[in-house]
This record gives sequence, structure tokens and C-alpha cells, in this order.
Amino acid sequence: MTDWTEKYRPTTLSEVRGNNKARDKLKQWADTWEDHGDAVILHGSPGVGKTSAAHALANDMGWPTIELNASDQRTGDVVKRVAGEAAKSGTLTGGTAGRRVVIMDEADNLTHNADRGGSRAITDVVKSANQPLILIANEFYDMSNSLRNACETIEFRNVSARSIVPALRDICRQENIEYESEALEAIAENDSGDLRSAINDLQAVATTNGKLTRDDVVTGERDTTSGIFDFLDDLIKKQDAEGALKASYDVDETPDNMLNWIEDNLPKDYEGRELADAYGYMANADRWLGRVRATQNYKYWRYVGDNMTAGVAAARQGKKGG
Repeated sequence: MTDWTEKYRPTTLSEVRGNNKARDKLKQWADTWEDHGDAVILHGSPGVGKTSAAHALANDMGWPTIELNASDQRTGDVVKRVAGEAAKSGTLTGGTAGRRVVIMDEADNLTHNADRGGSRAITDVVKSANQPLILIANEFYDMSNSLRNACETIEFRNVSARSIVPALRDICRQENIEYESEALEAIAENDSGDLRSAINDLQAVATTNGKLTRDDVVTGERDTTSGIFDFLDDLIKKQDAEGALKASYDVDETPDNMLNWIEDNLPKDYEGRELADAYGYMANADRWLGRVRATQNYKYWRYVGDNMTAGVAAARQGKKGG
């Protein structure tokens, strides 16, 4: 099944929902880049359209993209080599005046141990680049002062329910799904400004019978919550590796959400060596998830699932009570 968040990702800035001021400011940054040459940081909560806006802008400007993701295992040397070379050299064909844009997602993760030196390296790249750079971050203040001060900054705020509902309505029409307006409003309100989650929720409840009612939304919420807790109980306490993987197929959650659920619940029952081993598998799952985001290649989701289910179950030393 095609992921609707990808199928309906905006291709131009005019299609980006909500955040009109941020969208206009980003376009102005691009239009005047030849004059100022600054990098820009797009920051805000997950699911508010930062990455989509960056790629939509690149389409509007005719700029080819070079993508990096801080979930990849990077060091300062890798950042300098990949981002630095991309940012200093133009393209001979394609793009306005040979321009290409470097988009670095999850740039706030550069301060983590796995990216030791990465923040310092990207600050150096930002200061010396002669190509546009867009850094994307959820947690603005997790980035170093020197990096923040070297860039223009644009905040993306939570998308209002008023902006989410039309997006959901358009998808329903494209998918030939009958809908009650109250159902779309309920999804929009439930997802607290996260458009991506709202689209995921719409897909989860609307693809069963091609029709969407307010009751479907309520039932979907109840079934999803019940299903994830049953799965977590089996995964953490009972299932072997193969059984855990098979059980995950029946859980109506995105890999991102499932990873968070498992991570939050592991310390309740795992400890010592088994907890350390389980976290090792979770880290592997997170790296594969980062690769999915960076490449948009969803075949890697199988490796996310293998690590966060079969791997976590294999780390457990016997079954647990409760």
C-alpha cells in the first residue's frame, strides 16, 4: 500500500499547508540568496511540513538536491566531505545558474555522540559554502550557538486544524472516499498540529471500506490503542523473535510510532544486559528508519521491523511474568 504522506507530498511551495509566513519567508530567502549567501534553518515540531517545504522550494527554484540525514552514522569528516563538496560546487547542467541545494534533515542530531564533531564541521561548511544549504531541526536549541548564529532561521508552527481539514478533504476526493466532515475535523483535532500524523490516521481508518464516518474515527482510535498494548505485552514478555515479527504485522501503527512505543516500554521489564542488547537493536532500527527518510526507499522498512521486533525479542532472557 502506498504511503499517503508520500503520495500527496507537496511538489511546490503553494501546495504546502499552513505556515504561510514561514513559506513566504523561505521563498524570499531563496529569491535573494545570490545577495546574502546565507544558509537557513527550518525548525519546528515533527510533521509540520519543514522537509516538504524544503523539497517543494527546490522544485520551484529548479535546484537539484543533495540530501543528508543526521540519523545516518556521520562524523565531522563525513559532513565536510559530503556536504562541503556539494555546497562548494555547482552543477554544469540543470538548476538555475548551476545552483543546487543541500538539504540536511534532523540537523539538531549533530550534537549527539555518534556525530561527534559534526556540528562544528557543518558550521564550517555553512560559513564557506557557495551553494544554498537548508538545515532542518525539530529542537532548535539543541543546535550549537555558533551554528544557529551562522544561519537565517525560520520557524514552522503547528498546523492548525483549519488547515489540516482541507488537506484531508482533498485526499479523500482523490481516493474516491466518501466522508463525513465531522470525521475529518476529529482527525485534525486529535493530531495536535501534526499534518503528517493526521494523514497517516486518515489512511488507517479510511481504507477499510472506502467510506469514513465519525464513528470510524472513534473506533479506529480505540482499536489502535488496544492493539498496540497487546502487541507490546507479547513482544516484551512472551514472543520469540519470529513470533514478535509476525505479531507486528497486525499492528496498525507507522514504524516511527511503533519504535517510540517499544522504546518507552522496554525499561519497564528489561534490565541489565538484555536492556542494553535491546537498545542496540532499537538503535539499528532507528538508523534504518533514517535511511528511509533520506532515500524515500521504503523497502528498508523491513529492516526497521526486523530489529525493533525480532531483535528486541531475541535480547530477552526467557519469558517474563505479568
